[in-house]
Amino acid sequence: MRRLIHRLKWLPWAILLLITAFIIDFAFFFAQCRRYSEQSLLGTEQLKTPIIQNEAIVVLTGDRNRIPKAVELLRSRNSKILLISGGGKGIKLVELINSQVQNRENMQEIWKKIILESSSTSTIENARESQKILALQHIGRVILITSEYHMPRSLLVFKTIAPEMEYVAYPTPSEVSNIGALHPEKLFDAGFKVLTEYAKLFLFKNYFLHHLAP
Repeated sequence: MRRLIHRLKWLPWAILLLITAFIIDFAFFFAQCRRYSEQSLLGTEQLKTPIIQNEAIVVLTGDRNRIPKAVELLRSRNSKILLISGGGKGIKLVELINSQVQNRENMQEIWKKIILESSSTSTIENARESQKILALQHIGRVILITSEYHMPRSLLVFKTIAPEMEYVAYPTPSEVSNIGALHPEKLFDAGFKVLTEYAKLFLFKNYFLHHLAP
């Protein structure tokens, strides 16, 4: 009984330590989001990496800003392929592009470089399905495009599942980039999005990361 009481004395400190660790981890995650947010505002100027022949652009569907930014980058870099991952079952490439890309400049020339992968429904599936296509194309470098708040987990997932490739982050801005100036209603939505993404990242790091084989 005394031993049990002695252990219980340490319980509040253990809980406090756990809460502190959560706060520090979340603060680190939010700082990453802010850095990616600042980077995303530079547009194509954020990418200083020289172009190589076996380079691919991979954009993860979600926020509507991602695909237009990916097409813009394809125009400027002329990478080998642009892979759109997670379009949704049944959707056609032409429908996806027409609904999200307003600038049709040079579209005929770059169209043959765009590939749609529409079977994945999660970031883990994005990485797995993309890896199959990229391997067939003999890709060595991936420029990964997704929203700033989604980039930390996306990079970690892709590096875990396909570690043989080089990755370059190319974040795009979302409402999270302007979270301090949002209307209260939109602020709640943006905050919920950040907290949800952190929970997914925490789950991946503490569970899936140890169960996924490359």
